[in-house]
Amino acid sequence: ENEQMASLRKVSDTIISLGGGTLSHPKNVKLVRSLGILVYLKTPVEILWERVEKEPFPAFLNLDDPKKSFYEIAKKREAIFEK
Repeated sequence: ENEQMASLRKVSDTIISLGGGTLSHPKNVKLVRSLGILVYLKTPVEILWERVEKEPFPAFLNLDDPKKSFYEIAKKREAIFEK
């Protein structure tokens, strides 16, 4: 993701959909803000969990307790997204 983000420096007039972890890196936040308008489409965490649990679990979740892991990550990311 970080490499892909760096390649966007010269992109214009484009809508870019980011993965949830992209803005976890301060360098990416700075880059995205420099590209234009940043829009956060907020979805309740319960709905996000319903979507995630229907698919094979993402690799970033702790498979011993994927729901707990998901909610912990969601809480951290929400603080970043709200900024």
